[in-house]
Amino acid sequence: MKFNFSLLLIFFSLAGFLFSQDEKIPEKKFDHNPGRLFSIPTADVQNSLDLALLVGGSFGLENSDGFLGSVSFGLGGYGDIEVSTASLLGSVFSKTENFASIALKIKIIGERENIPGIAVTLRTNNDWYQSSNFDLKEKKPELAQFGLRSLTYDTRITHLIISFSKKMNDFSRVHLGFGIGDLRYRNLKSYFVDSFFIDQSEKMKNTFYGAIGFDFQLSEITYLIAEAQTIPYFKVDPKTGLISPDLRKVFSGGLRVGINRWLLLDSGFRYQDNYRGLADTEVKISLQAFINVIK
Repeated sequence: MKFNFSLLLIFFSLAGFLFSQDEKIPEKKFDHNPGRLFSIPTADVQNSLDLALLVGGSFGLENSDGFLGSVSFGLGGYGDIEVSTASLLGSVFSKTENFASIALKIKIIGERENIPGIAVTLRTNNDWYQSSNFDLKEKKPELAQFGLRSLTYDTRITHLIISFSKKMNDFSRVHLGFGIGDLRYRNLKSYFVDSFFIDQSEKMKNTFYGAIGFDFQLSEITYLIAEAQTIPYFKVDPKTGLISPDLRKVFSGGLRVGINRWLLLDSGFRYQDNYRGLADTEVKISLQAFINVIK
């Protein structure tokens, strides 16, 4: 946690230094398109040949998504491609599990007066990743009540999402997303006090993806943004050590500020339906810089 905050502080300090060097040069308002709210994709795509760098994360007392980062590139105004460490799966173990993923978004229809913008996104983990907890009795006691002590499994997922975005009035837009996930898992190993269970076979489950969000313009450079989405995760049967896919609901809301014409700051909160109360709420913060490679 301290390491994550230190990186953010260094990044913000560097950004502040750069701003101070340009104080005499009037900056235009932010004029790039991130193509997302906090995390859900919108029907927008990045500007042509925009290179975007994002750092940030979600930080809380009990739960954390850790330090996140992404690099994305606008493909001529018709799509974009992104490499990210943002997790596509919820954790069984209430710990950081951020795995590299790659996403390709393609714009199908641009937004018009009576027609919403439509885009399709394909996002996938590029490899199998292991989730594990070797001390369930201390770190996840509700799973250890029948003697389960450790659990590991390998997983990967691919999401296909169709996004809709529509301007409602001069100040607000609504965004919807629907899709399916191809969730695969294998190499389940469950160890009890006096026994163990191992299943190396590969299993597959199709999961549903749903998302809704909106942005509301508060001033020329400030927006209120909010989103809700489903994310897959694995339920664990503490009696047998078996896992099964299920869905969680995640809610985020906060402010988006265009610091200048190339730097965007998002800050807000994140809450999941499995959290026990307000104290589990995480603070989200990210800083995204845009560079147009032809300018």
